Amino acid sequence: MEQSVATTIPNICSPARKFGKNVNEFVIVIVSSYKAHTPDKIKRHTSPTPPSYQPSSRIRTSSPKSKPMSTQKALFIDTKLGPFTLHTDHPIPKPGHGQLLVRIEAAALNPVDWKIQKLGWFVDKYPVLIGTDIAGVVQEVGEGASKGFAKGDRVVFQGAWSGDMAGYQQYALTNAVTTAKIPSHISFDEASTLPVACAAAVAGFYLAPPSGAGLIPPFNEAGRGKYKGKPAVILGGATSVGQF
Repeated sequence: MEQSVATTIPNICSPARKFGKNVNEFVIVIVSSYKAHTPDKIKRHTSPTPPSYQPSSRIRTSSPKSKPMSTQKALFIDTKLGPFTLHTDHPIPKPGHGQLLVRIEAAALNPVDWKIQKLGWFVDKYPVLIGTDIAGVVQEVGEGASKGFAKGDRVVFQGAWSGDMAGYQQYALTNAVTTAKIPSHISFDEASTLPVACAAAVAGFYLAPPSGAGLIPPFNEAGRGKYKGKPAVILGGATSVGQF
């Protein structure tokens, strides 16, 4: 199961159910994010037993009423197989066209995170910022991103292993087209557990073989009701991905 940096979410499906009528919009956003951030080629590895982990304290951002900052705290891996290191003077990025600057309130943990740090998988360039499940508050709206978003909106998005869009820092950029608003009854911690798990489930069902099953997604008109009433077996249905 994924963990929020702040707390453990016991039922990953619960936040997804809470989206209610907004779930189709959320899934479309996550699929777009998955396509944008997933590498074309991913090496296969045999995973060893993960190390024991205790959730760390959330890196707190400044109060919304405080003076605007130009730098932030960020948790870097400076060298391959090196420890996580806290940098206190990392620049806060400015949103470009179609982007939002988000003050991060919760970043969920994924198994790949410790594998990057302990085993050196997937990442070639260091120092690196990681973290791909992010929830927070819109701090600044870039040009061309104001339609549908405003400062103060609570949002969730899938980050990337690139400095400005990673989750292990106080502020991150996101593309507005791959960002979803968080309903008021869902907490930041709950929302932060959704993007990667949802994207993995969607990929498994709807990407073309051999990457996925090649089913027609329900958010396409041709797929609406197409598989209604048909039985399905979900292996690992109690997992973060399986419950989607």
